[in-house]
Amino acid sequence: MDIRHLPLHPLPGKSSVTSSWQNLSENMGQGLSLDQIKQFRNDFEKESTALHQLDTGEHQALLVTMYEGTEKLLNKNISPFEVTSYLENLKSNARELHQQGVSIHEFRHSLNWRSQSTLADMIHKT
Repeated sequence: MDIRHLPLHPLPGKSSVTSSWQNLSENMGQGLSLDQIKQFRNDFEKESTALHQLDTGEHQALLVTMYEGTEKLLNKNISPFEVTSYLENLKSNARELHQQGVSIHEFRHSLNWRSQSTLADMIHKT
């Protein structure tokens, strides 16, 4: 069975990134367009405001890292699932770093390093 042809329906209570994933699945094989990246970014921004435990500097660092990371995915043949996983992992990493109580400099550096490492793996697989 080829799962690319199964209908995609967001589950109740799931993130709005699921809607981006559904829209992107129709364009597999063409690489991610700027409009698709913009939709992922928009959904991510809406969801990241719910990370109340992050302070303003950490939240800003999270958004900058997301923007830089998604820019590298432009025109790459990356599946919507991989993009969603990357973005969810980014939020998880931000929460983890916040809980560790690292300085804002270390927060930015670690989050960026983790993002770049994940992106390199994703792009290398394509």
